[in-house]
Amino acid sequence: MTATNGQPTPWQLMIQRSFLSLYLLPNVEIKKADKFQGYDYVFEFADATLYLLIEANVLQTSRPQVQNSQVHELRKQTVNQQIKRHAQLYQKNTKGRDSTASEKPVFFVGLTSLSIQQAQEMYTITHQYGSTFFAEECVLDLDNEDQVLQIFSLQSFVDIITRLQTPSDLNSFLQYHRTSLVQQRNFNSESELLEHFLRSPVFYQRAINVQKQLIEIGLLDEVEPRLLQTLQLNQTAHMQALSEQLQKNTAMWYKLINGLTKRLYQVGAPLPADLVKKLIAESMYTRTCLMEEILAYTDVSSEERQQGYVRHQHSYNAFGRHYMLVFYGQDPNSALSATTVRAQYHDMLFEVNSQLQDPVMEDFFLIGVNFSAHEETGNTEVQIEIYHQEGSKLTADVQRLYAQLAQLKTQS
Repeated sequence: MTATNGQPTPWQLMIQRSFLSLYLLPNVEIKKADKFQGYDYVFEFADATLYLLIEANVLQTSRPQVQNSQVHELRKQTVNQQIKRHAQLYQKNTKGRDSTASEKPVFFVGLTSLSIQQAQEMYTITHQYGSTFFAEECVLDLDNEDQVLQIFSLQSFVDIITRLQTPSDLNSFLQYHRTSLVQQRNFNSESELLEHFLRSPVFYQRAINVQKQLIEIGLLDEVEPRLLQTLQLNQTAHMQALSEQLQKNTAMWYKLINGLTKRLYQVGAPLPADLVKKLIAESMYTRTCLMEEILAYTDVSSEERQQGYVRHQHSYNAFGRHYMLVFYGQDPNSALSATTVRAQYHDMLFEVNSQLQDPVMEDFFLIGVNFSAHEETGNTEVQIEIYHQEGSKLTADVQRLYAQLAQLKTQS
């Protein structure tokens, strides 16, 4: 959907300038039998599908002042149009189907854009939707939670995806918003609900659940104290500080990923699209923990910097995803020099895979971290390289072989 003057529409700009562009389904995919037809945009994430309806309305007037009642009526009219359209599409798509159940969550989101046109000037109407609006003005069908249409203003939704930065956290918020509607919780606006979500235990529950799973299989001793603290009462200061830390660290992590993808694209060896999607989809908490490992480089000994060292992390969003961070040794002859790791990353990942067999992990990532100092400026540049290997079940003989090799390495 392109504006008549050939410029991108506000909806297209929102997609182009965010992570949504990676997950936008082409028309050929949308038309498949398992997809709902008739929606304006469809996004396929690893753990959810998002169907988007858009609606733009313009209030044309020659008067210098616009009454609040006119804006209110325009907003109500626009929302009712979306509710009606979604109801028709949902009924059409589910008619004759034995089941509408999906393997992963499905979200239906409506976005509205309201404007005032006075002569040749166009003004955007800033607006949001609180729970009272849907309870009294435009009543949503809340009988079936899976088919609820969640309506946001375009401006608010842009802010939401900017703040959350990842598909996994967006999906978590959409579930939180939908549950709030169905359970008729009071909130004044979507922005207010977002702030409450980011400072609530719900936001950290996925990370806690993953750590509990890792404890069950013996890979962790306990859940991180700062995560457990989010479950306690009266933790406003802790939540505020942790939320700010997540925003800062996840932005730095994104810059490292973005720098890597640009470098590889320029040399004609881009990262596979599926791999980029997995990396970008990681939760803000996972990004923060990975970034904390990188920032801790300033505290390690000079010997570790010379020889290189390894740190391990896991995804706090998806159980079964393991990260191996290799900090390249500055000594070119070290076992963990950049040259050596680039040549042996497959064996290094396979060895970790051999150690994590009960249960078998889904993905292994080796993240090579390189720190280089610029003599002229005195600044230190950080670059990362990423290698990936899917988890695989090994035979007992192969596991014994790798166990023996690991023992020999320890003895040497």
